[in-house]
Formats: sequence, structure tokens, C-alpha cells
Amino acid sequence: MEIRIEEVLDATRGWVRFRSGAELVTGCWVGSGEVPVGRALHVEVEVSEEAVLSVRPAVGPPWVPVAQDGDVVVIVGRVERVEDDGVIDFRVGDDVVLLDGTGLLTEVVEGAHVELRVPEVRLYPYEL
Repeated sequence: MEIRIEEVLDATRGWVRFRSGAELVTGCWVGSGEVPVGRALHVEVEVSEEAVLSVRPAVGPPWVPVAQDGDVVVIVGRVERVEDDGVIDFRVGDDVVLLDGTGLLTEVVEGAHVELRVPEVRLYPYEL
């Protein structure tokens, strides 16, 4: 997923505010070295399945893929595929996020547009 880090909120813990599309969202930076504030970069987004607060049908288009709702991060996307091992290919905007679906997400069906509400996301940078 492509994001732009706007500011560092807590350098010790890695908390940053980043932009995904038009929305500002808080997340935990897990990259090494100095946080690249102001730069567009690609990250893998990790959501702990144990941390998913709710999964529900998304309200119709246009969807905002990632947004902040108070202390909760809201991720909206489409379930592309549910693998035999429980991994879910979850399309968020132009990107696919892999989710471990063993547990709360097991009732999700392919093709469904859903909203995940989580207390935090972890951001792992990578180079294309």
C-alpha cells in the first residue's frame, strides 16, 4: 500500500500519522532507521487478527479504504479470496492486504465488501 508519513507522534514507540489517500491515520512504523517524513513509500500493512474489533458489511461506494475514527483505524475493502489455510486476500484500494482469517474472520465470504475496525495497524516498508 502506498502511504505518505506526515509526522512522527512518538519516535520511541514508532507512532506516526500517515496519509492514505485523503485520510490521515495513526499507525506504528516498524521500519529501521529514521522515519521518512514527507516521502511517499510502499508499506505492508499488518493487522493482528486478535485485535479486530468488528467486521461488518461496508456501506456503499465510494469507500474510503483507510480512515481514522477516534482511536480506531477503519479499513474498508473487498475480500478477493479465502485460501484453504484461512489467509484472506483483502483488497484495500489498489492494494491487497493478507489477513490471517482463522477466527473472527472465518465467516467472511469471497466478494464481500467489509469494514474492519482495529485499534492499530503496523507499517512495514518495502522497496519495489
